[in-house]
Amino acid sequence: ARFGNRFRIEQRIQPSKTVHRFRYRFAIDIPLKGLKMDIGEPYLVATTESLISISKSEKPMYDQRLTSQIGWSISQNLKAQLGIQFRMENYTEHTEHVFLFLNSLVISI
Repeated sequence: ARFGNRFRIEQRIQPSKTVHRFRYRFAIDIPLKGLKMDIGEPYLVATTESLISISKSEKPMYDQRLTSQIGWSISQNLKAQLGIQFRMENYTEHTEHVFLFLNSLVISI
């Protein structure tokens, strides 16, 4: 199993406001066949991400995202992933629950 951490700071600049977003993600990936991730074999990726959005004109908004994906290593630099994401958006005010189906192609340069 491999573990990963990511901290990201973003700004969303709109005509009426600027939103500062702070994100932290913890991820784990596990091979589903064998002891390591080999080309052509499936793996599982699970992540949890916390997000806070802050702007001068609005209250802070807190989100939580849980993601689970199954992936395949196609080559050394190419992976395909398919999964689902559950989001709890603005969970301190009016919580919205959102499910998303994900598909991605990861290209390593």
